[in-house]
Amino acid sequence: MLFQRIKEKLLEFNLFKSIPRSTDETILRQQRHTTRLYLVLLLVTSVTLISYGFLKSNTISKTIESPSSETFTQLNKKYPLTLDCPCSQTSFEYKQFFSNIEVEYHDICSSEFITARWIQLQFIESPVKEFFIHDIRFQSQMHFQLLSTLCRVAKQTIEDSLQSFYRTKLITPKVIDNFSFQIESELILEQFKRTVPESYRPTLQLIEANTEINQLVMPLSSIFESPGDVHNKEVFHLKPELNAQYDRPDCASAPKCACSFSLFSDECVLETAIEKGEFTKIISGMRLTVSPIRSVLISTLECFYNETCLSYIKREINSLVSPTNFSTLRLSSLA
Repeated sequence: MLFQRIKEKLLEFNLFKSIPRSTDETILRQQRHTTRLYLVLLLVTSVTLISYGFLKSNTISKTIESPSSETFTQLNKKYPLTLDCPCSQTSFEYKQFFSNIEVEYHDICSSEFITARWIQLQFIESPVKEFFIHDIRFQSQMHFQLLSTLCRVAKQTIEDSLQSFYRTKLITPKVIDNFSFQIESELILEQFKRTVPESYRPTLQLIEANTEINQLVMPLSSIFESPGDVHNKEVFHLKPELNAQYDRPDCASAPKCACSFSLFSDECVLETAIEKGEFTKIISGMRLTVSPIRSVLISTLECFYNETCLSYIKREINSLVSPTNFSTLRLSSLA
């Protein structure tokens, strides 16, 4: 009987009685169901909170003053999520980490070919009076003088960029582990490698623009005529016949032109050579176009890595007034 009465009391237990009390059985049933749901949720919540309280581990903070690198590494492996190691100094110049950056330049920039010893060469005068603008004996001085300038500017640009790079500061409020620092260092160096060429590009654009804007008369920027001298037929004159800006030789008008090497499909590009009557020797890797700077940029100088090819040029040097003991370029990782 007692069990029956307890069961009835539980079934009729109602925490959400309406005021005034309702006698509607449907409403009473809804109130009892709500009461049971409430009690179940209350029980589950209570059990969860009690269990969390028992299972929760106590956090103990411990401070280590000025830990060594080894100590930090060990603690970081053991407590990767909770370790907090603030820096006493939050900014560091890059030169503290990147003090041994080595720069490797193109072989030509450390060779004799960009020195006065080569640039001021005197070649043997040819008895042929025809004017070949792509002949190495004519092109050499202008080509390598420009290369010398570009190498000098490149070195200065990189030195300035390195000084600025070393003064840049790394900001970090907390100690960085070795792995993270290695990744960040590689990203910093890669970004530096990408930005340096961009700082050099304006120099190339300035040289190119200077020729265009000032309409300087260059070997391939004008068509030349050679009027005879009635008083002395041995004297050979050259003067520009047409304007450099509007009447450039193109692929259609010059049979020796090639267009595949140029950035502009209709621009004439000549292979540098030694032409003596019927004899023609192509100087591999050197080309001449309307722009001196583009001539340098599309030339790869293969001939100057090859002793046999270089010997053809050295044979044309006037050994009475100029040196002939030049060595080939050394092939580096940049070539």
